[in-house]
Amino acid sequence: MIGDNMMVTADNRSLWLVIGLITLAVMVFAGGHFYRSAWKSLLNGAATMDTLVALGTGVAWLYSMSVNLWPQWFPMEARHLYYEASAMIIGLINLGHMLEARARQRSSKALEKLLDLTPPTARLVTDEGEKSVPLAEVQPGMLLRLTTGDRVPVDGEITQGEAWLDEAMLTGEPIPQQKGEGDSVHAGTVVQDGSVLFRASAVGSHTTLSRIIRMVRQAQSSKPEIGQLADKISAVFVPVVVVIALVSAAIWYFFGPAPQIVYTLVIATTVLIIACPCALGLATPMSIISGVGRAAEFGVLVRDADALQRASTLDTVVFDKTGTLTEGKPQVVAVKTFADVDEAQALRLAAALEQGSSHPLARAILDKAGDMQLPQVNGFRTLRGLGVSGEAEGHALLLGNQALLNEQQVGTKLSKRRLLLRHRKGQRLCCWRLTGKR
Repeated sequence: MIGDNMMVTADNRSLWLVIGLITLAVMVFAGGHFYRSAWKSLLNGAATMDTLVALGTGVAWLYSMSVNLWPQWFPMEARHLYYEASAMIIGLINLGHMLEARARQRSSKALEKLLDLTPPTARLVTDEGEKSVPLAEVQPGMLLRLTTGDRVPVDGEITQGEAWLDEAMLTGEPIPQQKGEGDSVHAGTVVQDGSVLFRASAVGSHTTLSRIIRMVRQAQSSKPEIGQLADKISAVFVPVVVVIALVSAAIWYFFGPAPQIVYTLVIATTVLIIACPCALGLATPMSIISGVGRAAEFGVLVRDADALQRASTLDTVVFDKTGTLTEGKPQVVAVKTFADVDEAQALRLAAALEQGSSHPLARAILDKAGDMQLPQVNGFRTLRGLGVSGEAEGHALLLGNQALLNEQQVGTKLSKRRLLLRHRKGQRLCCWRLTGKR
């Protein structure tokens, strides 16, 4: 019958009555929440989108059932039935809610991936020795150990040892950071090299990772300015629609053709059905939830929904370079030596020294050295925040950043202008010093 002649006749009254009862069942079981919400809003003296849904679908069904039961009261051209309108409106809005729920579920899966960054256990250090304990049993103040390859279970502060930590999940920076006594470590980060003892300071929902997850969830449930505007519009839109329906009905009652009461009911019903808010109540939450969830899948955390809305007005975006605009896999692009030092010899000794380091720049130097025969290095030391040192083939070697050479009071022939030019090209300077044989 749907899509065919939507008018009641003597031949199809019974069938339409069955369809009307089925529609009523749909309204009660699939759309009952709209009517309950509208009733609560009415008791509170407010009007919401659910109010308009309840009015539109309810009036459409009542009008159709009246035509179905007493068609003789209505002129032939007014015997249209609107059962399908009630069912379709409820179905479409429920479909939107279902899609919204699926978007939330997809967002939750992205958050679950963040939760997977925390290990299920931690290595507890006590006077009796070390033992593995469930993460839920870790309390602030406990002493924990981390070794190469471990994922940090909770936030804390290093009390002993040094290690290189990959904090890309927090900072987006793929190059590991050297951590030592007094430095903070955060749950979810990974120890790439080294071993440390650290004291737990924040566990469970108080860790930095948990706060990030909580921030994303809040962003999903927050409303941007445009969403708040939609709510304000709804508060005005509903009573305005009701007034328009009543005014239209009154005009047809006083100035319309006979039978006036029938046309009055038809016009009022039509206005309420047309004004039913299938899109206004769904567009904002759907777009926000989908946008925040999709961004989380790509590692982009949206702090609040308003930020997502305002992003459309941006004309300038500043990116972190390493690991964002680049792959985060440094390569040696040039070897520059001074005095009588051969470039091949410099590269060979630098690669030998870097064999004891897991820093990405060390791997880049080793890759550049390729199959070179590397000498054995004695007295290898990691100079925190500066570089490395050691001895090979009777030479004292230093390899690190400009600060290392400044500390060692080693001058270079590179001018500040040339250094700045290198940095502008996205190149990082790795300084190397070789002393004579001992």
